Amino acid sequence: MRCSSVITTTRRLCAALILLCGALIVTFSMGIRHGFGLRLQPITQAQGWTRETFAFDMAIQNLAWGIFGIFAGMLADRLGPTGCWWAARCFMARALRAWHSPPRRWFLR
Repeated sequence: MRCSSVITTTRRLCAALILLCGALIVTFSMGIRHGFGLRLQPITQAQGWTRETFAFDMAIQNLAWGIFGIFAGMLADRLGPTGCWWAARCFMARALRAWHSPPRRWFLR
């Protein structure tokens, strides 16, 4: 009896650890996108958008996430996971900086 209780406890601990690790991987891989639901009202009020505009923006972001995932996979095959991670990190930092800065007409110059 004691042996079976140890095995059951070990299996539960193992399942909990796998679930926790999976949740952490999803959290880290999704990054900033997890918090957009919490920031819906402040962002839409500050920008003067409707909730539909913000939802459309999130839909475009999800589509872009799926499309660029293919290219990220190709980049990971070529550069390895570390090189792909650094490229994605630099791209995301630039995108967040551009999103935060005031709009510029760089394409008209």
